[in-house]
Amino acid sequence: MTDCEQLSDRMPAVALGGQWTAPESRHLVECDECGAEWRLVQTAAGLGRTITLRETPGALAGRIVARVAADRLRARTRRTWMRVAVSMAAAAAVVLGVRSTVGHGGGPRPEGSHPDTLASAAAAGSGAAARSFRLSELDQLGTAELQTVLDGLDAPLTDGSTLEPIGMGDLNDQELERVLRSWEG
Repeated sequence: MTDCEQLSDRMPAVALGGQWTAPESRHLVECDECGAEWRLVQTAAGLGRTITLRETPGALAGRIVARVAADRLRARTRRTWMRVAVSMAAAAAVVLGVRSTVGHGGGPRPEGSHPDTLASAAAAGSGAAARSFRLSELDQLGTAELQTVLDGLDAPLTDGSTLEPIGMGDLNDQELERVLRSWEG
């Protein structure tokens, strides 16, 4: 380690009240870079010495800790209320969703009604009475497409494995078009 590096390492300790040795003092006078660094350290050490605190550091630290604790409590309370509000909104959405899908009458749709629900399409296809409910996803489908959905529901679950994915080459044009539409949103 050179003399300059040793002096540079000792400067903070000397600035806080330590003493230079005779060779170190001589080096500070002879080396312009070390002399400039020492003047900078002395100036920095003198900063803030004339400032008087209005309160003790312990009192200031106590106020800071109390404010941080109060801010944390406020944030925790705000998060709790946000969770309650989000939960209530979700519950209201579920209630409205169930109410709109079940309908007000609760019984089967009358004959001749538009087959815009899965239940009415099932009832029309099988002749059995069913409880109707709205599936908004089926609103835009025509009669042939609704029949395809209904046929898909009647298919037994053991026909294919659900563990093996179907490749895009296994889809016919109509199925591929549905997949592309679902990706578009």
